Amino acid sequence: MKSFTHAGLQRKLNETKRSKEVILWLFEDAHGTLWHKMLIIYGLIFSFIWCFFAVSIVGPAMYETRTLPILLIFPGIGVIQVVFLAWAFLRRNKFAYVVTTQRVILMNSMGLQFIRSLGPDHLMNLSRSGTDQKGTIRLSSEHTPWDWTGGALPFFLPAKIANIPNAKQVEELIYENLAGPEIRRIKATYPNRKPNHFHGY
Repeated sequence: MKSFTHAGLQRKLNETKRSKEVILWLFEDAHGTLWHKMLIIYGLIFSFIWCFFAVSIVGPAMYETRTLPILLIFPGIGVIQVVFLAWAFLRRNKFAYVVTTQRVILMNSMGLQFIRSLGPDHLMNLSRSGTDQKGTIRLSSEHTPWDWTGGALPFFLPAKIANIPNAKQVEELIYENLAGPEIRRIKATYPNRKPNHFHGY
């Protein structure tokens, strides 16, 4: 049986593994896409600017006790943004991916509480960029509803298998085992269709 070297990833995979589900391929410590990293860096810069202006505004009003609780909200939001995005930056090169007979699983070894599964019913499109030896597979998926564990998944775990070896082989593996009628129709109609690089971050 294929397994992760990272104990936490393997434990999480064992917990989420379904009955009769067979692991076909897995990979860990993959780097996030350049677009994903740029979003994080942009967010950090924006958050630092937010904090600077928030503190500049709050500073002169520090002695106004009636308005202080409201004023403290703004720098507080900035601090939360910085912490959130700094954490996202630290996990940018720790993505892990699994292809099984039932779904594609997206994980990250830093933040194991987030796990995203895409089965045949959720895969709307499939495209690959890069070379056959190393590339990124984009998995167009249905909207993920917002909740505590699922709402942030499109940001934490973009619908992509990024920067993996043997990308062409993995794409064919997904296509053969998980492709639904929509993916097969698009592939047959547009065999040379270029991927949308901005989908799923």
